[in-house]
Amino acid sequence: MIRTLIAFVLVCATSAACLGEVILHDHFDDGVLDPDWVVELDNAWGWTYIEQGSDLLVTDIPPRRSGWAEVILTRTAPGAGDLDVDWRISWDSEGSEGAMQHVFLRLYATDSTYLAGAGYTDPWYSYRGKKWGRAGDSSYLSDDYLPLTGNASVHMQRIGDTMTVAWDGDVMVSGMAVGDLGWVEMQFGFYNSSSLPSFFGSESVDVITVNAEGAITNVRGRSGTEVVISPSACLFFPNPMTPPGMVSFRMPTAGHFVLSVFDVGGRHVRKLLEGEVDAGAHTMHWDGLDKCGVPLPSGMYFFALDMANGRVREKVLLLR
Repeated sequence: MIRTLIAFVLVCATSAACLGEVILHDHFDDGVLDPDWVVELDNAWGWTYIEQGSDLLVTDIPPRRSGWAEVILTRTAPGAGDLDVDWRISWDSEGSEGAMQHVFLRLYATDSTYLAGAGYTDPWYSYRGKKWGRAGDSSYLSDDYLPLTGNASVHMQRIGDTMTVAWDGDVMVSGMAVGDLGWVEMQFGFYNSSSLPSFFGSESVDVITVNAEGAITNVRGRSGTEVVISPSACLFFPNPMTPPGMVSFRMPTAGHFVLSVFDVGGRHVRKLLEGEVDAGAHTMHWDGLDKCGVPLPSGMYFFALDMANGRVREKVLLLR
């Protein structure tokens, strides 16, 4: 079994010091895959994963037929300006060269332009994996094979229009990468050989954080669906929360709003409040009941604040 562990941080900055606001953060540490990640399967019946500790651990990708079976996770991260990405990857094939798999992180612009990518790739049977990187239209694949067990730090940075991708401090590739950041893509893949006993071990990712020099409020995701972000609106509440509790929210402008609760399956649990309010901070009391007046069990839920200019959604752990 091969185990790949990745920890990465994605930042947009205006200089060597990190500036701007957080527009995406996921630490994969609450046991639930955030529904903002859109999951697509390519030649795969499904996938087996868990969130444990601070890892999103993928343990199986059952293929439909021979060839690459892939799980693709995308999430909008609309931001303008320079990019700074740091992440760490570890792998352990337990002495076997039969694993055939890859794990990649890719960045796309709002117009679907491929900005950058990097990762570990092992598409060969009876050979070890290699390091791979791409910056704009320029790509790199190492000549040397990587050890059966190892780790590396990957850095992707864009200053102006120049993107640079480095592995353990050594530049792999650089090139022109023009366009505002639109979304982030994680890809897990397994090559199912029809003639060789290839196998998929496990791969995992850790924290991802995106800060932006400038926020973009309207972008189109990988599927083409328009996503509206309201970066100046905020939700505040104790987390974990033991009901009854107070929920506060800040409106960037005066107008209509709806504050709701959803469960981890995306089902609407209760509309907490709706109306017209002035710009600024507002507070309400929540008793921890659903729309039928039944106490909600302990678990993970989402507060969603919908406004005319966008939506803010935050996770909350409810404890009884």
